[in-house]
Amino acid sequence: MKLDRGQSETVGVVLLLGVVVVITSVGGVAVLAAIDASTPETPPVDIAIEATETDIIVTHGGGGTLDGGHVDVILQTDTDERRYESVFEDEVTPGDEVTLTHEMSGSLTVLVVDTESDSVVARETVVLADSTATETTATPSATPTEAPTETETPTATSTPAETPTPTPEPSPAFFDVRIDDTNSPVGEGETFVVEATVTNRGERADTQEVSLNTFVWWFPAELAGKDVTLEPGESTQVTFRYDVPRWATGHWWVAVSSDDDTEWTRGEVR
Repeated sequence: MKLDRGQSETVGVVLLLGVVVVITSVGGVAVLAAIDASTPETPPVDIAIEATETDIIVTHGGGGTLDGGHVDVILQTDTDERRYESVFEDEVTPGDEVTLTHEMSGSLTVLVVDTESDSVVARETVVLADSTATETTATPSATPTEAPTETETPTATSTPAETPTPTPEPSPAFFDVRIDDTNSPVGEGETFVVEATVTNRGERADTQEVSLNTFVWWFPAELAGKDVTLEPGESTQVTFRYDVPRWATGHWWVAVSSDDDTEWTRGEVR
């Protein structure tokens, strides 16, 4: 009887281990299917923004298409805001460009908004000089006459006090992100490496988190991150290493992001 009971307990343990293995395998397949289904079929849109003292130039630089009737451009300063609605007439494809005129100055933030999805597809912050010029009108001198010359008592001329020119406030920090290289494609279970350069294009020092992200069910998911401190005009290179799960095969989009800017690239796991 003791021998039979021992055999029953052994069979029970083996069956329990088998059930655990099956549940784990099914769970891994479900997660893989979820990530594969959540990966966008079309790349994000690359919108380039150029700003001068009089014009804003918006250019579709690559990626997916946009419905021009749902693309607005918003200009913001510390004291003013202006919105240009439906700036493109038709479908917006790579190479399309639109020029908008404005009269704003100082620290100017330009937002390109897709109103259909209620999302910001591009953002740029620049510092513009005041476009209002001060004109000085010269007073013509009197034309001499043939009248006899008279001796005049010179009148003292007062020199007006100079008005000090206010010092403009430095523009806030803006961490521009550019992806330099990846080691894609990688194999299952290998390490995916992304190298990027971050440049502070503002006039103030700042510390921001720079992160490596991807999509899970259309929501961004952070894979790795690190704090970066930059002085105005300073650049640094950051490297991210992510150990790819063995089941995560296929093509998927990853991005390197700061608080101000994001750049996307496509990775492959074989």
